[in-house]
Amino acid sequence: MKNLHSIYALAIFTVSSFLFSINSYAQDGSLDLSFGIGGKVTTAISGGDDDNGKSVAIQSDGKIVVAGTTINDGDRDFAIVRYNNDGTLDLSFGTDGKVVTDFGSNWDECYSVAIQSDGKIVAAGNIANGSTLDFAISRYNSDGTLDLSFDNDGMLTTDFAGKSDIITSIALQGDGKIVATGITTSATAFNCDFAVVRYNIDGSLDLNFGTAGKVITQIGTDNDTPRSLAIQNDGKIVVAGYSVFSGDMYFALVRYNSDGTLNLSFDNDGKVTTSFGNEGDYGLSVAIQPDGKIVVSGKSYNNNIDIAVTRYNIDGSLDTSFDNDGMLTIVDENTNEEGLSVAIQSNGKILLAGYSNDDFVVVRLNSDGSLDPSFGTNGKVITPIGNNVDAGYSLAIQSDGKIVVAGLSSNNTNNDFAVVRYNNDISGIFNVNNEHLIIDLYPNPSNGATTATLSSSLQKDLHINIFNMQGEQVFSAIHQNKNTVEIDLSSFAKSIYMIKIQTESGCITKKLVIQ
Repeated sequence: MKNLHSIYALAIFTVSSFLFSINSYAQDGSLDLSFGIGGKVTTAISGGDDDNGKSVAIQSDGKIVVAGTTINDGDRDFAIVRYNNDGTLDLSFGTDGKVVTDFGSNWDECYSVAIQSDGKIVAAGNIANGSTLDFAISRYNSDGTLDLSFDNDGMLTTDFAGKSDIITSIALQGDGKIVATGITTSATAFNCDFAVVRYNIDGSLDLNFGTAGKVITQIGTDNDTPRSLAIQNDGKIVVAGYSVFSGDMYFALVRYNSDGTLNLSFDNDGKVTTSFGNEGDYGLSVAIQPDGKIVVSGKSYNNNIDIAVTRYNIDGSLDTSFDNDGMLTIVDENTNEEGLSVAIQSNGKILLAGYSNDDFVVVRLNSDGSLDPSFGTNGKVITPIGNNVDAGYSLAIQSDGKIVVAGLSSNNTNNDFAVVRYNNDISGIFNVNNEHLIIDLYPNPSNGATTATLSSSLQKDLHINIFNMQGEQVFSAIHQNKNTVEIDLSSFAKSIYMIKIQTESGCITKKLVIQ
């Protein structure tokens, strides 16, 4: 296993990380300026003291659903917010785009959300039941009202062993059944174990799963904490989290057959644990690649907290084609970072989201585990939002490839829901050029001027536009009947720009460096 040391003093970009349209371009990892204000949205829920967004899902129509918890005078309730594609609140949902659900306790916390194929929204977490906690799930119609066909009132709770139970993640099967995982506390030993439950579409427990719809799995010698759930194409269920062995924390992964039994083809007993050799390794999110390989993101503690990623083969063995041994830590000295959410792009690249020293962070890896230099700055984008703590808890990829990260943003007094959207091209078309149009830029890099020269001796009208790294147009000019144009760059700041030159023969884009 090797450590990747991030260097941020110099931004490293390649031309292949840019996609131009007629009027603008967007670098992978740049903020999507068509979303909210500068690519960011924050939302307060009903004047609550603290509003924590924990999970995001994208509807088929492109609307964005974020679920979490609102806290008002110590009372915690489920909170669901729906945004239009441009980041504005969807006023057709709930009240002003927001829904707050009180299960009747003072400790209702929501951690996960999923969208059914019919557009209904499923949210899950826990509620207080006296001195203990129980699994809790609510389901909403598309307008935000509770779906009364779900357990008669749109809300259900599930107890495992009379102690505290907390849902951390849900996923929907292809047949519409709801699978939830979370913590259950042993009634005798007071240790935590993995708990998995499956519900029918109407909210009733699926008696064909485990014992009366429930499965409990012990892994380590002490506490076992599941954090994320994914369902394979063959219906097998993968749960990732962490387990304690003799005081040390390990990544933990369990795979179940569709009936809830342990899948013994997965590391012989259905369970896998992985240590990075540090004192605390926490698996926090799981995603399954199209080829069936399993990716887990999280954190590893060794003086600093570092993003940690593992990839497993279908049989549970570490995939040695991923960073040579199947394990990767992304080390940035004097920085604490966590990979709280993972997703797989359609082109096989791996996206991670979380926090970096109290700011949102998004990382993109190539399929082999190397940082993708065409994304952000050497594979990483750090986004501050408020003036205190910002954390991206959940990541989703839109159908157009754009990246949506949801979490919280603090302004010293309150937390608000926070959503950020990033540009991202997954089409494989990275450079917009015309094979019949060849233009040379010299000098490039430049310290004050550059000359654009057409390869053809024919004179043409040249439409020249230059864009900065935020996608903003900073220069525009039209030169008629020219095949050579000198461009004055003396007023430009030292940076990297993209220049787009268009003629009647086509359009070409090039990277322009000003030193």
